[in-house]
Amino acid sequence: MRTRHPLTLLAVLLVSSVLMAAIGVAIRCTVGKEVQQLQSGPAVAVPLMVLADPTLLRVPETTAPVENTETLSKPQETLSGSRIPSINPTPEADTGTDAGMDQMEEQSSEQEQPAVTFDAVEDSYFDDALFIGDSRTVGLSQYGRLGQADYFADVGLTVFNLWDKALSDTNFERQTLETLLSGRTYGKIYLMLGINELGYPMDSLLSQYQSTVSAIRKLQPQADLLLCANLHVTRTASAGTSWLTMENLCRLDAEIEAMADGEHSFYLDVNPVFCDAEGYLQDDMTGDGVHPYAAGYTLWADWLREHGIIRNEETTVGGDQVVHSPGAGL
Repeated sequence: MRTRHPLTLLAVLLVSSVLMAAIGVAIRCTVGKEVQQLQSGPAVAVPLMVLADPTLLRVPETTAPVENTETLSKPQETLSGSRIPSINPTPEADTGTDAGMDQMEEQSSEQEQPAVTFDAVEDSYFDDALFIGDSRTVGLSQYGRLGQADYFADVGLTVFNLWDKALSDTNFERQTLETLLSGRTYGKIYLMLGINELGYPMDSLLSQYQSTVSAIRKLQPQADLLLCANLHVTRTASAGTSWLTMENLCRLDAEIEAMADGEHSFYLDVNPVFCDAEGYLQDDMTGDGVHPYAAGYTLWADWLREHGIIRNEETTVGGDQVVHSPGAGL
């Protein structure tokens, strides 16, 4: 049997590599000119990246920021959204007349201003932020970086191994989370963990999650802690794994929401951006049923820009000024 000469194979590989690199350079200089992730790494890998995720070349539509004045809801009112107790103004005495009632309602409307709201923010808002999470947060760090935020994220990261891992990012060298939190001061810390741990008993998972929250609050008492709902998966992915059920995901997220106090820790749920009416990740937003395409991380980043925490520093209640500041811890 005749075999091909090794030099021939080497030549084929060399020519293929040169051709792939040339295509990569062409993509970078044309349709991928504005795609940051295609501008880093070897040019020869660019065609493979595009084949793996065609949405890399999808140019997002540019729209004006949508004004968002969503008010955080009371804990006892709902199991969705975010939590903050509202301020109840002291009503004036009843005058017994319609005019008096109208005046009371007008004054109540003027006085009842929430201490915290969600609203659109600039990228600089995230300069003092830290994102902690698993492979989905890794994707956010690659395809949807926000300001100068730090990312402590890794594939397979869980609340059970979070404190044992040593990771690195653009702005810090390889180190543990405890070292990072002890050496830097953050204004916001985003936490999305739990889906990798759904195979554990729920009570054990929730106990460890609560311990993680407490430990982060102890190391960074001045930071706003954003407890993020876990991104859901597609119907197929859910059906293919016994513990990855919609029931488990919804219970986990509801329990995480209950840990938010609405004053220094808040609950954020980006799932409506990605999911259908039944809560499953839409098939056209993912290749594997679990992780969004690159374009999805851009949507996620845009959503976070529209949900920055805005504190109303002074709120008038009953003629007195109540000052709201983010300094105290749990």
